[in-house]
Amino acid sequence: MKSLFSEMYLILEAMKNRNLEPALNWATANSIKLKEKGSDLLLKLHCLQFVEILQGGSRSKALSYVRTHISPFGANHFSEIQKLMACLLWSGKLHQSPYSDLLSPTNWNVVAEELTRQFCNLLGQSFDSPLSVTIAAGFQGLPPLLKFMTVMAGKKQEWQSMKQLPVPVELDREFQFHSIFVCPVSKEQSTDENPPMLMQCGHVLCKQSINKMSKNGSRTFKCPYCPSDIDSTQHSLGFIVGCGKPFPPVFISQCVGYYCKCPHSTIKPVACGAVSQAGNAYFKAQVKASGTWFSSCLLLRLVSTLWLVTSFMGISNVLADAPAAEISSKNYTNYLQKACHSTTYPQLCLESLSSYTSTIETDYLKLCSTALTVTLKAASNTSSLVKALSKQRGLSKTEAGIIKDCIEETGDSVDELKRSLDAFGSLQGSDIQFQISNIQTWISAAITDENTCTQGFDDRKISDEVMRKIRMKIVIVARLTSNALALINKLSY
Repeated sequence: MKSLFSEMYLILEAMKNRNLEPALNWATANSIKLKEKGSDLLLKLHCLQFVEILQGGSRSKALSYVRTHISPFGANHFSEIQKLMACLLWSGKLHQSPYSDLLSPTNWNVVAEELTRQFCNLLGQSFDSPLSVTIAAGFQGLPPLLKFMTVMAGKKQEWQSMKQLPVPVELDREFQFHSIFVCPVSKEQSTDENPPMLMQCGHVLCKQSINKMSKNGSRTFKCPYCPSDIDSTQHSLGFIVGCGKPFPPVFISQCVGYYCKCPHSTIKPVACGAVSQAGNAYFKAQVKASGTWFSSCLLLRLVSTLWLVTSFMGISNVLADAPAAEISSKNYTNYLQKACHSTTYPQLCLESLSSYTSTIETDYLKLCSTALTVTLKAASNTSSLVKALSKQRGLSKTEAGIIKDCIEETGDSVDELKRSLDAFGSLQGSDIQFQISNIQTWISAAITDENTCTQGFDDRKISDEVMRKIRMKIVIVARLTSNALALINKLSY
């Protein structure tokens, strides 16, 4: 593992020196895996290389590079390639063109972060440290638990001995990982030799527990959580696996049926039958390819509780309805892809909204509203980050002044996005077009405020660390805001 991460740091170091060859070699070697995870990292790296060639003044080499390396992405990224082709007219003087933003050093930072994220993802590791993920997830899940604890204490009822909580603990998608299944009978973690098994009644136990309870298949036994008789000799057992996409559902004991949140799910439970070597290999490959394994007890219990509660909220028949759900899910995803294609940053649009396809469905108003909501959340987080940086010790007067300006500008951006979202939620009457015009104005003002914050870095002395932390967050927020505006611009009444 250490040697693999050493490779990543060598790639990042080369990128700092404007050398993309190691990064391109790695992304090319892993292009299939990256494509399966919905990442366009390879295209972003090729675009950076194209800009470097074009800045060197060689239009013919740049054109040849597009034909060889970038044209294969044309089916899904036509608008980006169009922009690159237009840049050919400005060979050697791109800084004077309408596309001068392609020369921003921030682009390299964003791609470097994306490479780091995808590198960790392919290794089955979290991009952030396990400790920070655990603490952040714990803080997010704490409020409903504290509220529930207060209510139970007022009723003088014991709640710590409950097997599951009767309240949902919502976590953002970034905190949803594959957990390690703990058998509710043996209290042991599952292993390759002792994998989780799905029984006919829908509950899950480890293989060894089932063997012990059935005397190695010589008799039937009662499921520990329901009155069903389980007869292992009739091949009523099967593996339960993830969906093969980032952040699929965790394995759940004490649940009925199998619920997959991921809208791209194509993996089904392996056909019932005896455990075979092929089945075991399939199970291991799918699970290890689909996300991060995380063994922290806090996050494990928190996430398991979330999915446990979800499974009890009327989702016991999902397996029977899976074919229809898959068709709807595919239609929703295709709808989102087509809508995002018209935005300024289509890949970011797809990544930021893909987890909301079941909410958006094929409703354009819901799409715009969700895009605004996601943007507002990102802007609020960025505003909080800037405020936190203002309290950092050791800031120079210049840095403190710049950050103070950024606090005001990001705060204004958040206010403008809130006004836009509020107005969007109350569109009615005969002057809807005028209301939409107001929303467009507020969103445009938010983009201006976001860009003004980073413009304060130009020609002013500020540490690279402070500038990097703020600029990277602002760039993402500005792009999300731009995408939201592009979607709303297509509204018509």
